[in-house]
Amino acid sequence: MKIERISYNQIRCTLTSSDLLKRHLTLRKLTSGSPEAHQLFHELMDRSAEEVGFEMGGPLMVEASVVDGELTITVTRMDGRGEEGERNAENVVDNEADLPEAVRRLLRLVERRSEEKKEESGKEPRPEADPVAAFAFGNKAHLLRVASLPEPPSAIRSSLYYSDRNAMYYLVISSAPSAKKKLSVYALMLSEYGRVVKADAGILPYMKEHYRTVIKARALQKLRSSGEEALAVPSENPLTP
Repeated sequence: MKIERISYNQIRCTLTSSDLLKRHLTLRKLTSGSPEAHQLFHELMDRSAEEVGFEMGGPLMVEASVVDGELTITVTRMDGRGEEGERNAENVVDNEADLPEAVRRLLRLVERRSEEKKEESGKEPRPEADPVAAFAFGNKAHLLRVASLPEPPSAIRSSLYYSDRNAMYYLVISSAPSAKKKLSVYALMLSEYGRVVKADAGILPYMKEHYRTVIKARALQKLRSSGEEALAVPSENPLTP
């Protein structure tokens, strides 16, 4: 056990995993109020007075943490509860007799958080959704200007839809998460020609259900190669009422 005087009103006690092993202590024993835990707290109070001259009288603010099997307990003697004490009321005890219970309470919190982290780390990470962007064009002329842009990267998927409700064309582009940067660069260029439409992972299913599909795939490439011929709106894909 190592005891350090940090300031006039504060000490820090550090116990390595070897220190805990010698005392037959585990985190669970410390939180359960075992006889070994009580003996440790009495040793802490006695040695803090003997080795660094720290008397644990009056209100005490207690902090405890466990990192890589090493237990650290910090005790701050408070002249009065004051503003700092009020902010940390749960960590403040009236005297040294309440110190063991305060440390146990804090270590139970540490143990619970450790278990929660283990559970989180064991969960499968949620797959990242494909990035997507969408643009609206009020007429064919504006849309055809897109053909003047550089050839899109092969990682970018594109499709074109038409709305009978407002006579607008909607160009939707997407890619795998790994090509997100390429998609962002090309979307920036497209924003010079079309109005940016709020888009998320659900936009493609929505477009397919409610709008006419003009170009199902490789819309950007087909606009470049076929021009206005690619913009024929199919009548066999009626708008869903």
